[in-house]
Amino acid sequence: MADFHVSWRGPQIAQKVKGATRAALGKGASFILAQAIPRTPIRDGDLRSSGGTDVADDRASIYFDTEYAARQHEELGWRHPKGGQAKYLENTMLEERGRARDIMAAEVRRALGG
Repeated sequence: MADFHVSWRGPQIAQKVKGATRAALGKGASFILAQAIPRTPIRDGDLRSSGGTDVADDRASIYFDTEYAARQHEELGWRHPKGGQAKYLENTMLEERGRARDIMAAEVRRALGG
């Protein structure tokens, strides 16, 4: 009968998964932001340059941080002669969620050695 040894590394794996999840969320959020910026209405560039992401625990947020960002996002009747559109972040999320999911899944697989 052969001897064998089993070693439980559950806590280390859990920590690795947690780190991989945060990294994956960050990459997915950054991808969505990069796709949304060209759709963001432009007048002087402040709105486009105010975009950012945050990752906390198991959530990511994507934002544009000007006092008029939300209104620009929601006003469907406003014209944007220099480019951009209403719903610039929402539409990007809806259209690019599959690619963002693939980016996040690849990051988790890479981090876990897959």
